Amino acid sequence: MSARRDFEPNNMENTDLKKWHGCVTAWLILMIVVNAFTSLTYLFLGDTVSQSLANPIPKSTMMILAILSVLNLIFASCYSSGKSGHSGDLQ
Repeated sequence: MSARRDFEPNNMENTDLKKWHGCVTAWLILMIVVNAFTSLTYLFLGDTVSQSLANPIPKSTMMILAILSVLNLIFASCYSSGKSGHSGDLQ
């Protein structure tokens, strides 16, 4: 029974947490900025982007791409705020 308790998050010591390197933080910040820009581009300039291509993209596809960009933005933000690399409890 004690072996199972060793794997519970409440029994984690601060020394078990690993620190992030600066490259990981920079990558997450880049993902957040680019995904925010991409989702706004798809939402507000989707027609312009679609018309500038040889084969126009349907409006429904642009909306799906915008939704996926927003979801990617949310997940990157949650990941960066949930595991910031600082010692302490992650819950």
